[in-house]
Amino acid sequence: MDSSIWIWIVVAILVIAIVVVVVFWATSAGRARAKADADRRRAADLRAKSEQTARDAREQAAAAAQADADRMAAEANAAEAQAAAERSRLEAERLADAGSQRAERAEGLQREAEAHARRAAEVDPDMTTDRTDDRRPGTVAPDERRPDATGR
Repeated sequence: MDSSIWIWIVVAILVIAIVVVVVFWATSAGRARAKADADRRRAADLRAKSEQTARDAREQAAAAAQADADRMAAEANAAEAQAAAERSRLEAERLADAGSQRAERAEGLQREAEAHARRAAEVDPDMTTDRTDDRRPGTVAPDERRPDATGR
């Protein structure tokens, strides 16, 4: 074989190698762009998921804060109801005490009125004392009237 065939074989191999390198280089740039685009899309998806997760976390935190506020409001309402019940109980005790004091005063006044009526019956010259128990104090039965000076 002569040397010109070897030169053509070497040139052909070099041309084929150059073509392969150029094709590889051209496609690798496209693959790199495609990979970069895919990475950008994946990063955008991850950012969207991150934003959604952060939004969900904020909503959960707000719901937890609302539940805590509701619990505190319920506790405050319960404390207020207990205070109102205690105030009502104390008012009922005060009214019961006032009622029993008034009842005692009324009984005392009734006894005093009866004592005055008895004393009046004792002092009244127109009343006899032997039948006063059957009547209201201070009343005189018609047959108990003493005759006046005319004899009637």
